[in-house]
Amino acid sequence: MIYIDSTIVVAMDKLIQRRVNMDRMLKNQLEGTRNMMKHMANRNRPKYEFTERDYVSSKLKPYRHGSVSIRKNFKSLKKLEL
Repeated sequence: MIYIDSTIVVAMDKLIQRRVNMDRMLKNQLEGTRNMMKHMANRNRPKYEFTERDYVSSKLKPYRHGSVSIRKNFKSLKKLEL
């Protein structure tokens, strides 16, 4: 940057540079924390790989899927049917 020999401009530039450095440091810390959280969340998950035409079974929850059973009130109706 081109400076004018004035303390206001130099002081302002130092302040801006400190803020930029602080922003970089915070972004690096947040990125490291985010990566650690991803690693901790994914370490117990199994790694599945599927290709086309693989048969995959899924667990359906009837109170969630309208295509499996159609009800007016999803969870409470099941309790009343007992």
